Amino acid sequence: MALLPFASRASCQELAKQLNSDAEVTSGSFFELREVDGVEFSADRFTEAKTAVMRELRPAAELELLLSGELYVELRGLPTEVREDYDFWRGFTLAFLYDVAVQRALEGKARRNGERKWEIIGAGSNTREILAWRMFSRGQVCATENGDGTFSFPNLVEIGTTSHDFWLSHVLGTHTGTEHSFAKAFVKLQVENRLSTDPLRAFVRDSVNRPKRTIATHLMSLEEAERHLANQLILGGWAPSSDNDELQEQ
Repeated sequence: MALLPFASRASCQELAKQLNSDAEVTSGSFFELREVDGVEFSADRFTEAKTAVMRELRPAAELELLLSGELYVELRGLPTEVREDYDFWRGFTLAFLYDVAVQRALEGKARRNGERKWEIIGAGSNTREILAWRMFSRGQVCATENGDGTFSFPNLVEIGTTSHDFWLSHVLGTHTGTEHSFAKAFVKLQVENRLSTDPLRAFVRDSVNRPKRTIATHLMSLEEAERHLANQLILGGWAPSSDNDELQEQ
């Protein structure tokens, strides 16, 4: 049995009101700890990693990237019924990431009717903006298990600190985010090619989303996904290559 943090949307909305009033408020009274049977849980490793990284006084966007892998490793063993509950992700954000979430929001520009948006703590309708959820999901997409049981996270940091729209609009907020091999290949492609906003949107529309209607991208291995996307990149004219003929033959 373990004690896990949970927070309702209503509780996060109340917290958001206080934050928008410029009150100095802690998050402790806005989440609750619930006993969950059959679960072992400790956030010690993640807390240590977070403390070490925060000593370096990095921007919050960078902290989010650097800690996503650690968060995934810490929480990947939780049962599905916990990981699919957005109240858990709200609660974990308030219990373990509140300082990062507030810093991230203050560094951002998103406001509505003159007030700062607080989707990052779970106060809004877009649950995929909740900080802990998007960090875990990003780590899950990038995770590669090594032979010794440890994990590495290629392309997690390389995608860059200004990649929020890429992740939420094109990966985590779509079916692509649930197709782990395909998503991993797509992230790698973006790291290597750095498509700007308009070409990226066109590529996603024509070469990532539309093919799903006729091709079972969710069944692709990583190698198949990489080959498919590289081929689409060339056929669409996004990246000229001398390997064009070879890719089309495959």
